[in-house]
Order: sequence, then structure tokens, then C-alpha cells
Amino acid sequence: MSWRGGGAGGRGASVRSRPAGWARRAATASAGSGNLDAPASNGARGRRVVIFVIGGITRSELRVAHLMSAKLGRDVVLGSNVVDTPKSYLSRLAALSGNPDHLALEMSNAHM
Repeated sequence: MSWRGGGAGGRGASVRSRPAGWARRAATASAGSGNLDAPASNGARGRRVVIFVIGGITRSELRVAHLMSAKLGRDVVLGSNVVDTPKSYLSRLAALSGNPDHLALEMSNAHM
């Protein structure tokens, strides 16, 4: 297949000279409705939601990002500088008080 003239419709235009269509907003009935229960149409699929959390995320937040991706019908990209385990989350939470002994947390490795 050739870059010129081999495309759909045989237009013969270069890929570089055609305007990009990925940023166009799709005119759909569900656009702007705010209904998260119904997935969006495929016209909005090219738009991504990018979220970066400084300070850490948990696996639960990764799961919610996956669910929102399905409900919105868009790619949800979630990033962070650290992904906390339950044990590391509780340790970081205890360190916020300035005195780690302030919160008496009993953690067993059997559940982690």
C-alpha cells in the first residue's frame, strides 16, 4: 500500500496534507448529558482523560479509573509517582502525624 493514492476513496492526497480529524468533537445525543451510566459513542473514543496524582495512588483508585473508562467510553490514563500497597498506605498515613506511634496500627503479613 502506498502513502499516496492508496487510501480509501482514492483521493491521492498525502497524509501530511490532510487535516487531522482526531481533535474534532463528535456531535452525539449523549454529549454533555452527564449520564455516566451509558457509555459514550465511539465518536468520543479518541479523547483521553489523563490524571497524574502526586503523592501516591492505591489499587482501588486504579480500579475506579478502569470503571470510569468503560462508563465514559474514553481512555482514562492514571499515573502517579508511587502505587501504594495497603501496608505502605497505612505507614505513610501514620507518618503524617509526625509521631508514628500516635496511631497504634497492628498489621499482620497474613492479610497482605
